[in-house]
Amino acid sequence: MSVLQLDNVSKSFGNSAILRNVHLRIEPGERHAIIGPNGAGKSTLFHLISGRQQVSAGRILFKGEAIHTLPPHEIARRGLARSFQVSSLFAQLSVFENLRCALLWPLGYGYSFWHLLSREKALNARTESLLDELGLWQRRDVPAGELAYAEQRALELGLAIASSAELILLDEPVAGMNATEARQALALIRRVTAGKTLVVVEHDMTVVFDIADRISVLVQGELIASDTPAAIRRNARVQEAYLGVPVPAGGQHA
Repeated sequence: MSVLQLDNVSKSFGNSAILRNVHLRIEPGERHAIIGPNGAGKSTLFHLISGRQQVSAGRILFKGEAIHTLPPHEIARRGLARSFQVSSLFAQLSVFENLRCALLWPLGYGYSFWHLLSREKALNARTESLLDELGLWQRRDVPAGELAYAEQRALELGLAIASSAELILLDEPVAGMNATEARQALALIRRVTAGKTLVVVEHDMTVVFDIADRISVLVQGELIASDTPAAIRRNARVQEAYLGVPVPAGGQHA
């Protein structure tokens, strides 16, 4: 069974068609990149999958169950997590507090307001473990709003994996980073998402071809190709519509 299945998914705003008849399958453990020019519909696709917007036609299944009519929090509780292009953190809370908040529901605390969190040993131990995994231990008491940009992105990734999600959607995870920061971010993504299914929207082609098992290409709201990185490199329609010229094999950040 595919982890994520999109059947004939379309999205329109008034008379403007943003996505048209998108069919896509994401398999368990796959690392899948979605690319396309600005305005191709990539972020809208993520909005539909994560429940922030409703489909105009078609259906979306997660682990065989329809989710396209569910609100975002219900989708998240089923095991799907998403990060955003723009950092979405509790800026005044510390790094530790941000992560601890993200762990409350998956660790069974729900809406109970009577717990004194500083006394919850299992919760705090898991938060500390996650801090270490993200390389943010030394920054644990720093307000999230004061972190460097790359550190904020690392924290956002931590919030996504805190839910124990099986499927993680990352929206331009290295946008705005320099080459060194991008390499470090990629290494972190590989490490903390090991064993999970990953879907990434990214403009940096070096990142895309470095991390993806399979690549799907959106152009003007239509999925024009979905294949291995090697096949996408050779696809003349992709080169014409998006890449312009073939991406050099083995390209690395300078």
